[in-house]
Amino acid sequence: MFSCHDRPSRFELAMGCALGIVFYSLAPAAASWKERLLSEAPSKWAALEQYYSKLEVSYRKIITAPSEGKPLPLTFQGTIYCDTRQNGEMMVCTDHHVGKDGKGKQRDTTNVRGVNSRYTFTLGKTASDAESFVLINFQPVSDQARQKVRGSGGNEYDMAFKVQFVRLIDLLKDPLFTFDVHAVQRNGKELVQLEYDRQLVKQNQQGSAHKKVIGTEHGTILLDPERCWSIQEHHFENPDWKGNSFLEYGEERDGFPIIHRCKHTATHKQLGTRLTIYEFDKFIHRDIPESEFTLSAFGLPEMQVPGEQKPRTLWRWLIGIGLILGMLAVLLRIYVKKRQQPLQQV
Repeated sequence: MFSCHDRPSRFELAMGCALGIVFYSLAPAAASWKERLLSEAPSKWAALEQYYSKLEVSYRKIITAPSEGKPLPLTFQGTIYCDTRQNGEMMVCTDHHVGKDGKGKQRDTTNVRGVNSRYTFTLGKTASDAESFVLINFQPVSDQARQKVRGSGGNEYDMAFKVQFVRLIDLLKDPLFTFDVHAVQRNGKELVQLEYDRQLVKQNQQGSAHKKVIGTEHGTILLDPERCWSIQEHHFENPDWKGNSFLEYGEERDGFPIIHRCKHTATHKQLGTRLTIYEFDKFIHRDIPESEFTLSAFGLPEMQVPGEQKPRTLWRWLIGIGLILGMLAVLLRIYVKKRQQPLQQV
């Protein structure tokens, strides 16, 4: 028999043992998922990014105000029909805007932005029904030019391995990014939920190495370890914004998940909410030649790149002809000498 004074201590001991067993059983599982994420996911994301870097994609980007709540002021509201081709750092994006601008004026415009190994360009049309393009901008290739082209169409279909335009593989290496991992069940399937805190920084001065922490972003990323650890959902909140993204995938191709649809809601805590839906129609993986990233691919003549030395085709021809004539002269001289030798002997 136990006394009343003994019962609390024994009860606490029993509860402590039970909790210890629970924590002991859960700790290895949580640790194993984090270990799997760090050991498996980076190589899968890299392979997925490599596969997505050689694509021909067509999709619709629908930008609207939410049905409820305060709408975010938009510079464009409607549908953008996008056709994008990419091969590594070469890219060309055709965007057809159909909708209204920020002032409510009807908009129906088509623009093309492209970059290849030599130059970058921007094309437009003088009218919505014009058959041909006109050149708007042309300049030598640069990293900044590549970023502008990628920003116009290359950040739309890499949401499978990026959050807010940042690669997951880079976030895991960021010392300002801390996270925890555990498994969750969704529709009878086991997924991995990554919960994170990320410190947001701002440079004090232009070019300064010193950065100031301006806030913290809290977020959740849902990953599918069976499909290249691709992103299924993303939820975040920081001092200015909060948002949600839900991704859907179609059938796998070559062992890689192919994005089919994405619904993204972004809310500025003072200005309002914007809803963006991406619907992908064509998604073809192929090694695209550089000729499809040039002006001539859109019916325009090729141009001399500023600062690029023009090939001296005429001089090359003249040098080649001179070498051939020189060789013929040497052969002719040898032939004449051989013909003269028998005559001298006679």
